[in-house]
Amino acid sequence: MSADVYGQMTRTAMITSSARRGPLNLRKFYWDFLPKPFSDEPHLLVHSVAQFFFQYNLLFTANLKHLWVRRKAGGFALGYRVNTRSSIAGILYMFESLDIFYK
Repeated sequence: MSADVYGQMTRTAMITSSARRGPLNLRKFYWDFLPKPFSDEPHLLVHSVAQFFFQYNLLFTANLKHLWVRRKAGGFALGYRVNTRSSIAGILYMFESLDIFYK
């Protein structure tokens, strides 16, 4: 193998092994505004936890600093993406927001 192939393998390994702090593609993200107290007191974003439910069952909790929160016109908004896949075995829901990925 040539040096170019090894160099390409090294660059690919460095790119894929780095920690991702945001989605590579922001398309198909839903943005829901957070309540007004977060706009009034932005430090609450560090101290608050979001709980996610499906059919009245708690799936998981996540601190807001690990979720995709952006300042938008009128306050802060939570960005997330939900992908669905179906097969004969059932339906698979995948939730993604910044550091959190849940199946």
